[in-house]
Amino acid sequence: MKINENGYLVTKVNMANLEPMEYLGQEIGKEANKVYTVYRKEQELFNDETIKSFEGKPITLTHPEDIVNASNWKDEAIGHIQNVRREGKFLVADAYINDEIAINIIKNHGIKEVSLGYESKLVEESGKIYQTSIKGNHLAVVSEGRAGKECKLNDKKTNERIKLMNKLKELFLKLKDSEPENEENKEIVKTLEEALAENEELKAENEKLKAEIQELKKKDETTTVADEETVSVEESQDDEVKRLKAENEELKKLVEELKAKIKELEDEKDLTSAITDAKTYFSKVKISDSKNARSVYTAVLVDSGFEEKDLKKLSDSEIRAMYLGLKANAVTKDNALKNYNSLFDSKPQKLDLNKKFGGKK
Repeated sequence: MKINENGYLVTKVNMANLEPMEYLGQEIGKEANKVYTVYRKEQELFNDETIKSFEGKPITLTHPEDIVNASNWKDEAIGHIQNVRREGKFLVADAYINDEIAINIIKNHGIKEVSLGYESKLVEESGKIYQTSIKGNHLAVVSEGRAGKECKLNDKKTNERIKLMNKLKELFLKLKDSEPENEENKEIVKTLEEALAENEELKAENEKLKAEIQELKKKDETTTVADEETVSVEESQDDEVKRLKAENEELKKLVEELKAKIKELEDEKDLTSAITDAKTYFSKVKISDSKNARSVYTAVLVDSGFEEKDLKKLSDSEIRAMYLGLKANAVTKDNALKNYNSLFDSKPQKLDLNKKFGGKK
């Protein structure tokens, strides 16, 4: 890359090659969240019509939300491409970038990959999907291109945060449809923590980039027409930051749902374990209406003579500890479980002092 006498960035750019590319189904009108491989034939990428369609097309900083046309060109374009041609396995052009802020971003952040913006038709042949009738619209400068690092400042790679969201959604669906053991729950939580850490790193990088763009704008802020045109670049970056923040909030919400589901599954397992245990050692106690492990333990304790109002003041761990004390006594008393169980065939009887000491009946 070089800067010419007018301050423009001028460079040759590899825009595309014949390597197959991966798309999510929703990007190409197929089944959502499924990855499809799309191919280009040599005669489609390098034919005269395709090459002519890219000649003179604008360069943008990231892909715009829509195609570039006369109504939005001033807001989106940071330069143009010319002399489009084939060189070996690449579709090549000369890139002229005129926007000062865009040039600073490219130089300071090492953003050198590019991504073609175009229209095409997809056809299926022998089980493979091919792009045909390629018609160029723009060339976007991006942080990571779908066609890879050889296509430097090339088709935009699927946003990594979208992949992360899909991964978490798959885990969520898996968790909803199954009852994993504790070790699997731990693995899922570990995966979620790693995913969140990765997302926080991406967010931090984006915030840093936004801050640097703001600083550049302050330094370059003048009353010239050229400076007014740079506002669109900042707005584009602001929109990207807002989108990332929204995705991050969605991630956090999804993780909370997953944690809640894991807690629900663990509670169900604890309840099943508590019911099984209570039926073994305290078979006469009614526990069929119990909604959780605590209510099972409480039923046993109340049946043993404890006041429910007093038990409500205790924590779950204290309730469980008292239950385990009763259970231990049930196992050890007279060294016979059946002797202890007989004590709990009915609720504790009140002592009748008259009967006991021969008073009036």
